[in-house]
Amino acid sequence: MSTLQRAISLARSGHADKACAILRDLVEANPRDIYAWLWLAEYSPDADEAATAARHVLSLRPTNQRAYEVLQNLGEPPFPYTTSRSVLAWFSKPKRKLAVDDSVDEPEEPWLAGIGVLVLALLVTALVFIVFGLMIL
Repeated sequence: MSTLQRAISLARSGHADKACAILRDLVEANPRDIYAWLWLAEYSPDADEAATAARHVLSLRPTNQRAYEVLQNLGEPPFPYTTSRSVLAWFSKPKRKLAVDDSVDEPEEPWLAGIGVLVLALLVTALVFIVFGLMIL
């Protein structure tokens, strides 16, 4: 019988404290053991430890439905967020209003802009013909 199986057997027989002690040793020895983390989340008498274990399962396997259920039963969000004071300070700073200057929105000579676009289109077309003309030869 493996150590994990022994911990599961103890947990199922009502010895959660002994099972959790074994499970803590298992996750310390192998932090990527999803099953040990999940059983620790299920049977830990400490709600914080259970939530941490369930979140660790989700960090290893984000689709693990049982870890989400454990967190839901604990009333905990899957991934708690923290807000830095600097972020809060940035958002609470008064923002300066941008001035709208209508005079810059339109060119003074709109027909001149149209001619510029036309010349650019002709240059690009000529360049395409030159490149493809050389490729055919």
